[in-house]
Amino acid sequence: MRGTMDFDDLGSYRAFIDEIVSRRNAAHGKRIHAERPHLQELPDRRATDFEEVVVTVSRTGGFTLRKVVYTVPSRLIGHRLRVRLFDDRLEVFIGGTHLMTLPRGRGHAHGRHDQVVNYRHVIPSLKALAEEDLDPIRRITIRARGF
Repeated sequence: MRGTMDFDDLGSYRAFIDEIVSRRNAAHGKRIHAERPHLQELPDRRATDFEEVVVTVSRTGGFTLRKVVYTVPSRLIGHRLRVRLFDDRLEVFIGGTHLMTLPRGRGHAHGRHDQVVNYRHVIPSLKALAEEDLDPIRRITIRARGF
């Protein structure tokens, strides 16, 4: 099982981990039961379970984070976004405003990149790039015709 990623989804992976932890805890049950009275109470607030990263959206409407390319709406091109990187998702903020939640992608072994692409985000930026590329051609055509 070591080194394999043959799970149907995140839920089956978590069930697998829960089963292993339960087996280990059962094997050490007497020691855990002896330590339980000495444990302190949990803190009032939950500890942070995310990492915060600042990214800049490229002119193609995406950003790269941990060898994974993510897309965002083209209206965010050039903006700096604050991304909270959770185990299973990314929460994207601009300033203090929550914009969207994206599924977390994972880079592949041997350095290959992964992609989390929402084509609704990409189409407007592709249209804009196509128009930028056509403008010089139109100018050359107009100059060649003598207008």
